[in-house]
Amino acid sequence: MSKAILNIGMDVVGRPGNSSHEVLTVLRRLTDAKILAHFIGRSNTELTVVITIARPLTPSEAYNVSRVLRQEAIVQYIPDTDQGELYGPNKDAWGAFNPDFFIWPEVEES
Repeated sequence: MSKAILNIGMDVVGRPGNSSHEVLTVLRRLTDAKILAHFIGRSNTELTVVITIARPLTPSEAYNVSRVLRQEAIVQYIPDTDQGELYGPNKDAWGAFNPDFFIWPEVEES
């Protein structure tokens, strides 16, 4: 099974933001995906937790992670297929996956 890379923003509109600890805790609580690596990066708009996991999230898992973290959408990229997808309650407002806005892992895991 292939790895996946998640970008999960930490800001929450109109509320205190999520900490990286909260993001990782929700991911662990809602999925059985093993976390291989993570770091905090900065997009043009917010701090973002970049997480490499051992398997892709299902669409339902990704949607639920987004919803519980109060994110409009989160992004999942699957290197083996070179495909990225947005998941969440307001994903359509963000458009299609754009690799130019994706925060890539600093070091490629083997």
